[in-house]
Amino acid sequence: EIASCLVGSEMCIRDRVNAQFDLGDILFSKGLKLEALEYYNSANINYYLIPIKQRKSDAPWILVNIGNVYYSMKDFDKATAMYEEAIIRFRTLPNKRRDLGLSTCNDNLALIESSNGNFENAIEYAEKSLEIRLRSGSKGDIIYSYALLIGLHLQQDNIDLSFEYMHKSIEAYESDISTICLLYTSDAAD
Repeated sequence: EIASCLVGSEMCIRDRVNAQFDLGDILFSKGLKLEALEYYNSANINYYLIPIKQRKSDAPWILVNIGNVYYSMKDFDKATAMYEEAIIRFRTLPNKRRDLGLSTCNDNLALIESSNGNFENAIEYAEKSLEIRLRSGSKGDIIYSYALLIGLHLQQDNIDLSFEYMHKSIEAYESDISTICLLYTSDAAD
């Protein structure tokens, strides 16, 4: 598909960005961090060659992935900069796409703060993420936020809050399982 596109056409640029993004993912999954970073950065630059009206909402995710590479390299300052820039871009998107991105970035910033020993800041980011996820209602994502908060509070030896979030996590899980069982039972009856 990329070979058949016209040089400079919007479709060709979009295909190039998608290919660079996908290659970055593959390289990162194989542990080739610098190579992945090169492809992600190219995708990020080329994304802005696509006319504004034809852009999709991929740009913030490119930044998240660049931040993930920096995080894995323990370059927390660059990772933080990428996640913060992604947050700015996610805020311009519709709710569903925005909320997933914002919560992911806040989780990642919480992990950075935790790695730096700044547990209060880490908890603030994790609580922001949880707040977003509670609004969106995705039980799996909510449980992830609870798990992150459990770990952060355990790192501070705050057992009571860890147990509180553990109980909330169990409640969310059980309510999700109940919903799935009801859906399954309803489908089987049809």
